Amino acid sequence: MSTPSPEAAPSPNPSNTSPSYLLGVLLRRYRRVLTNPGLAVFRDEKTNASEQLVWFQVLILAFFTALTLVFSQGRFSLGTPILYSLSAIFTIGGFFLGEYISYRTARMLGGSGTFIQQSYLTLLIYIPVAVLSFFLARIPLFGDRLTWLLDLYSLVLYVIMMRAVHNLSIRRALLATLTPLLVVIVLISAIFFIGVVCSRVF
Repeated sequence: MSTPSPEAAPSPNPSNTSPSYLLGVLLRRYRRVLTNPGLAVFRDEKTNASEQLVWFQVLILAFFTALTLVFSQGRFSLGTPILYSLSAIFTIGGFFLGEYISYRTARMLGGSGTFIQQSYLTLLIYIPVAVLSFFLARIPLFGDRLTWLLDLYSLVLYVIMMRAVHNLSIRRALLATLTPLLVVIVLISAIFFIGVVCSRVF
């Protein structure tokens, strides 16, 4: 007989799709995931995954990214709306691309989860970590160290999440987690190499 996961989160009311209601549901789930890390919590949470919650969180992420640019830029210009729009597009595109690479890797390694489940749980980790990192980075002296520790913690959470979603071993979950990063490194290295070659030829 299985034991219930800690602080089991109730499923949202499907008839209530107001942004304020969905945000309240997600805030409780963010706290649950960050403060009760474990396979049981993620396995329980993946049953709540839906396209609606994925897209709602992706839009939150895009808005937050644009908001951070407001604080970092400090001034408004004619190109500001274009910059914010591009940041939102690249945030959404980059998120889905990274998740698709790790998802395909997990499936090739024998994973059994769905793309919606993985994306939903990734956002449950990434959004609160991004918000906390934004504020921690502004703490004098220790801000950078705190954000580094938080990033490391989020990596651990992501590996646990991949195990829970796809029923993978630790090694395979870690490989699926690191594959998008390895792809980015390879692409950057290739672009840099091509640039060096072109500069010498032309």
